[in-house]
Amino acid sequence: MKKLILALTVLFSLGAIAQQTAKDALIDIERHAYHKKFSKKWAKTKKADWEKSVESAGSIEELNKLFNEYSDLFAQSTSFSMGNSTATNEVEFVKYMMEVEGVLGEDFVQDWSSEDRKIWQGDMEKFIVLEEEKKKKEDQMARFQKMTAMVKDFTKKFPTIWEDSKKNVFKNSTDVTIKGGSEIEITKDEYGVSSFNVFFDTEGDNEMAKKLMEEFIMVIEENVGEGYKAGNDMDPEYTGSMKKNYQFEGEKFSETAKKPTVAIGTLKDKAGVKVVITEPVFGH
Repeated sequence: MKKLILALTVLFSLGAIAQQTAKDALIDIERHAYHKKFSKKWAKTKKADWEKSVESAGSIEELNKLFNEYSDLFAQSTSFSMGNSTATNEVEFVKYMMEVEGVLGEDFVQDWSSEDRKIWQGDMEKFIVLEEEKKKKEDQMARFQKMTAMVKDFTKKFPTIWEDSKKNVFKNSTDVTIKGGSEIEITKDEYGVSSFNVFFDTEGDNEMAKKLMEEFIMVIEENVGEGYKAGNDMDPEYTGSMKKNYQFEGEKFSETAKKPTVAIGTLKDKAGVKVVITEPVFGH
């Protein structure tokens, strides 16, 4: 848990609420785009109210609607289309405004100098970089919170499941739940030995799977007890065709066979950690 706590400490947010940069970008496009026939009529009938609507917009959806209205009217007079925005967040909207700026020829931006346009582009690019970094940190925090919940519940539930394995009380089905755990089932091998299986899906994030496995291993090693050693077993289901297996090392096979085992590893075909706790071979 200490590794997780130290990993991330700050949460940044990036929502669908329209922020000032998106509004400014839209106003910049509207104020610099020029066509004699369109612009005079626009300034006389729409400009003031439309700009007020932009400034008071409370969502990206509203800004999409306002831009699309402007774009459609501009196209009707000029036969030049700026397209329609379907952005779902501020970064997408700003990127679209950059695309619009990029296709506006000099004939349509007579009072927007090349130097000023480069400065504007630079400002928009800086904004996008900063916001994407915030989004990245937000995603990291979400993964951190998910991992924290998984590890916390695994820490709580593993000792009980481990004790049950020693007593050979696994049944054909189980009502045990573990936060983030799925595909929970009891399986039996050809000799009737039962195993408790649980998979922790990390939603395509292999790095998270590795870190989660490290945390689970710490929990396992704190609970299996003296005499257990970690080894590696070949298994094509796991990454590198290898899983880590904790088994009691008795002087005789009969001693080892009277103890449960636990195997853990990251899966090859999908990102996540699988844990398998197996009852003793002897004792049925």
